[in-house]
Amino acid sequence: MRIRRFQMKDMVEMVVLYQKCFSEAPWFEVHDAKDVQRMFRKYAKTDAKPDMVVCVCEQDGRLVGGAIGFHIWYKQEVLKLISAHCEIHFSAHDSVDREPYQEIQGVFYFAELFVDPSVRGQGIGKALIEERLAFARRRGYQKGVVRTSLDQKVIQHLYKDQLGFKEVARQALLAKKLIDGVEEELAYTSVIMVGKI
Repeated sequence: MRIRRFQMKDMVEMVVLYQKCFSEAPWFEVHDAKDVQRMFRKYAKTDAKPDMVVCVCEQDGRLVGGAIGFHIWYKQEVLKLISAHCEIHFSAHDSVDREPYQEIQGVFYFAELFVDPSVRGQGIGKALIEERLAFARRRGYQKGVVRTSLDQKVIQHLYKDQLGFKEVARQALLAKKLIDGVEEELAYTSVIMVGKI
């Protein structure tokens, strides 16, 4: 197993892996390949945004996992939800067009984390989390935030039990899901956790 930074040559394989991982339980999500490509391109432009990281895990010559992380400022809806728990003062008039307030300079968001089902349970998810933790610490972040599905017990265990994160909020969301071959927009609940890094 080797953790490294995402490269544009990884794009096709990562898009397929991302779609595969999020199409299964509990997600059942439908993601257009072009939308996933746009997401990876956006977050992989670390020269323009040095506070973002996209990691991949390679095993036996193939990509088996991926993870994204960045400054909380880029995840406005989560920032608003957790503001009271991170001593952040956030107004409805604030937006990503303005410079972040000093009090959120040290808050890192652990975004996407996905591992091929055929290799789960081998420590790949944990290694991808540790890579993002190291990235965040090198850049001076002191707090971390993660949002995951209420049904995603493995992710909650990794962050709560192993890293000491605490649940601070829940959020009702809608997502495009494929249930029994039929695409539907369904509600689900996410858990937002915050911890020291």
